[in-house]
Amino acid sequence: MTLLATLSAIGVACGSRTGLLTSAQSPRSSLFCARADYRAGSGDASVLVLLDRSLSMEDDGKWAAAGAALATFVEDPQTAGVALGLQYLPLGENDCQYQDYARPAVPVKLLPGNVSAVEASLARTQPDGDTPMLPAIQGVMEYARSLLIGDPSRTVAISLITDGQPDTCNSTIQNVAAVAGQGASGNPPVLTFVTALEEDMFAQGLDTVAAAGGTGTAIRVSTPASAAQQLVDALSSARDSARQCRFAVPHVDASQTVTAQDIAVSVRSTSDSAARPASYVSGAAACPPSDAFYMDDPSKPAWVTLCPALCARVHGDPGTQVDVTAGCGPGAPAADAGEISDAGPCPGFTSQTCQQSCDPSSPSVAPVCEQGNWTCPPGSVDPTQCGICPPVPHGCCEPDGTIDDASCINQQWVCPPGATMFGQGNCKPPAVCATLLPCAVGQYCTWPDHACGATRTAGTCQPVPQSCASGGPPACGCDGATYDSACQAAQGGVDLSTTRSCTPPAGDFACGPLFCSVQGEICEQVRAGSLTAQSWSCVAPPPGCTSGCGCNLCPPCPQGMSCNEQCTLVSGGGRELTCNEL
Repeated sequence: MTLLATLSAIGVACGSRTGLLTSAQSPRSSLFCARADYRAGSGDASVLVLLDRSLSMEDDGKWAAAGAALATFVEDPQTAGVALGLQYLPLGENDCQYQDYARPAVPVKLLPGNVSAVEASLARTQPDGDTPMLPAIQGVMEYARSLLIGDPSRTVAISLITDGQPDTCNSTIQNVAAVAGQGASGNPPVLTFVTALEEDMFAQGLDTVAAAGGTGTAIRVSTPASAAQQLVDALSSARDSARQCRFAVPHVDASQTVTAQDIAVSVRSTSDSAARPASYVSGAAACPPSDAFYMDDPSKPAWVTLCPALCARVHGDPGTQVDVTAGCGPGAPAADAGEISDAGPCPGFTSQTCQQSCDPSSPSVAPVCEQGNWTCPPGSVDPTQCGICPPVPHGCCEPDGTIDDASCINQQWVCPPGATMFGQGNCKPPAVCATLLPCAVGQYCTWPDHACGATRTAGTCQPVPQSCASGGPPACGCDGATYDSACQAAQGGVDLSTTRSCTPPAGDFACGPLFCSVQGEICEQVRAGSLTAQSWSCVAPPPGCTSGCGCNLCPPCPQGMSCNEQCTLVSGGGRELTCNEL
């Protein structure tokens, strides 16, 4: 089977649940009435392609074949309505963070709308690196789960296309298969399809991953001359084999109890003058060759699945609409206006995710359809908004006078225990500045330790100079650039740095954040009693002090104190003089 067959096998998902009144069912509840309308043909399957771009993909035209196959697949009219996304492995050299792979290069969106994004991404990507398959499949599996949280009625599948065994980042066949197995055993499951672009030596190991992922064996693509078409067929197979019909139950207030007898499903095709109710059956094994559906959990249903005969009819007519109602017994209030509106029904697919709170471990909540759009129901939050906090100020003052970062928690800035938020008490901006607390327009932040905010030392806001006198030693800026002088760095809003690797001008050597001339200057560093660096400067040696150290160069010490002079020869022939005030 080929790659296009694989993606085609990941097919369109659609669903509905109904509690058609029969002699075996009690009347539907009259305490509530909610309804959700679904456009059954509008993208009910999601395929996330995980494409190996390791260096070996350059061999035998495998990379070119994969790109051509994906382009053919996404442009195929039969794929329209499927949602597809794309991620690569590796993302970068030694990238072992699974969180990086959970952000696809091309997010899952409906085709054909996502065609240009997929093709543009392929055009700018080239093979490089190893095969860190473990963090890659962990990341895309997490992303797939986020899609299911957003729309439990959706079918989501991963299509792994690779030419080799997993390596680096603790990647082995066994632990990759374990992740695939967790996805396949989930509820709802995420199947992992595997396409092997190599001979049996590698494909045998990948069979283990495919078996754990619930898809049998890896699909072999071993004929270079027809690799692109084989890949296209593999993708198509993956798309089609995951085809099923499942829709979420409409949202009902948490105080109400919804059971199987409360659910009803009707289907209206483009040729029907009226909606046709579907019969409720106990499970997939009881499906008749007629319009029927079953539920995941009759005592507390979350979604309904159409039986194969009805599913085939729904997919045969992309204009079909599936209506799912909960409750709506005699005397019940009108169907929830939030579930249906003049804006039309919501699409069967949504990437919207909801949780009970911003706590990452908080239970997921199914989104609801409002005004034709999926949104989080009252009392829940969109987790993508949890990391967004108000603009600055958002730093903290510690009791010892240092500064600390505030954390964005539940859309609010929170200081560490014992610290005070900027703007509260004596912790007032712009008396201090930091990387998270920029200065006002026309000012820039300077740090006494010249560490560019890398430490917890607070900075101060200084006005940007309007002009600079000529001369002055070159200086190293916090942006890693070498400036003609400290003043010119300040004009650019940049503080000086002792931590950046700036390039010294020819014939100069580093003097803290400055550069002194090897031939005519000495680097003078003055330290206070705490041995904290106070200042650096490039000074001319006194007459007769032309080489070496020991010329008693330190300036007069404060009254009542003595000085300890330390002179060091540095690389490049320069001299660094350290004056410690004792």
